[in-house]
Amino acid sequence: MRLERLLSALAALACALVSVPATACAASTPECTCPDRAIYVRVPDERANSVIDVTPSGVACAGVKASCLERGPSRGCTKYRVGPTNAGACHIDVDFSTQGPRFSADARVVASGGCCGGFVTDPPSASDIDVPAAAASAADAGGAG
Repeated sequence: MRLERLLSALAALACALVSVPATACAASTPECTCPDRAIYVRVPDERANSVIDVTPSGVACAGVKASCLERGPSRGCTKYRVGPTNAGACHIDVDFSTQGPRFSADARVVASGGCCGGFVTDPPSASDIDVPAAAASAADAGGAG
């Protein structure tokens, strides 16, 4: 145990004295602080109780279930998490019992390298999906066709 500590200290000293890239002196198993790279679906509180289902589909979200992260004052879920498992398209449908038609959104998911790795949306802002308020949703549906 003492020998390991001594060798570790000597390696650190060598890195400090010799001009070598910092990555060469890093531990062999780096520790990363990585953000959650999920897709978040936010539902206005006034619509949260009427959500029947949040359904992810597509190559990037095949077999993935949406999970509730936050509840609003109405006690309905106002923030859902969808964790992509592959690169490709992720399609999300939000179905309501009342207050408007189905809301749908798509996100492009790509593989990410580096210390954290995993799958991320491209662009990164696509990870935030906001379901519109009921009045806005009804207006959007009325203008389609």
